Amino acid sequence: MNELQGVQTLFNKLEKRLEDTAYIGDKQLGYKDILKIQLGLDDTAFEVLYFDELEEYLENPQDFHLYYDDSRVDWIEVWEHLNIVEQELNNVAEVVK
Repeated sequence: MNELQGVQTLFNKLEKRLEDTAYIGDKQLGYKDILKIQLGLDDTAFEVLYFDELEEYLENPQDFHLYYDDSRVDWIEVWEHLNIVEQELNNVAEVVK
């Protein structure tokens, strides 16, 4: 679990960076849906990380998938994808400067 905690930490960091993008003025525009689109994760991985349920997922992954669905989240792939998203955000931040 400790090595996968980095996935949750990176998700939380990116969520913090993107949280203001779901607002126009003082109105929130589907924050969770916008964040999901911006991060580009599959439904299960996003839900597990959004609700901070990584430990529960690792203990009982079948509880997070449809009945007869033997697929599992590839957390290494998620980690790599989130790193790409972070790099893209960093590149945009550099251009804006």
